[in-house]
Amino acid sequence: MHFLIVDDHTIIRRGIRNLITERFPTASITDCRSLSEAEIAFTTKQPDLVILDLLLGDGNALDRISDWRARFQATRILVYSMVPEHLYVERVLALGCAGFLSKQGTEVEVIDALEHVAQGGTYLSKATMEQRQLRGGAGRNPLEGLSEREIGVMHELLADNGIKEIAMRLDISPSTVATYKARLLDKLGTATVNELRRWAEIHGIIS
Repeated sequence: MHFLIVDDHTIIRRGIRNLITERFPTASITDCRSLSEAEIAFTTKQPDLVILDLLLGDGNALDRISDWRARFQATRILVYSMVPEHLYVERVLALGCAGFLSKQGTEVEVIDALEHVAQGGTYLSKATMEQRQLRGGAGRNPLEGLSEREIGVMHELLADNGIKEIAMRLDISPSTVATYKARLLDKLGTATVNELRRWAEIHGIIS
């Protein structure tokens, strides 16, 4: 079995690698720190299981998941991220991922998630499973109306990146970035990036 770890923090890649080695001693492991490196690894290694952070140094992985799932259908993807689980879990499942694991989880949860997904199952935290059982108890997800690209632009704006920098990072034109920015601000009922930041704080997207 071949694992691919995609995360821009060296210590996290090293920690996950150690857990995989302990639990799956015969597995081979590749790790990378960016979307561009991940694209190469998907193509050359065609891994069985990918542990994927969503927010990387060169962009938002949400933009790539659909493409990877279409091209590498046998590859299973487990999202491992700091983004709020309750806001993103349904979206990543809809994109075809095999589970969502919060970086706030314990080492036991990481091992449990790896085992579930490696055996062909889907991993969800206990909190998410309980929430899914509730009928009408949860309010509308505030990100529900946004596209993957709009979410990517939102995170770039929240990281204080300007239009030109976002265009370079996402490989789109500045005018396209401006269009996405206008759309997401309108959808969220905000007029400025400062208002967007306050909205993100209220909904737990940033602290």
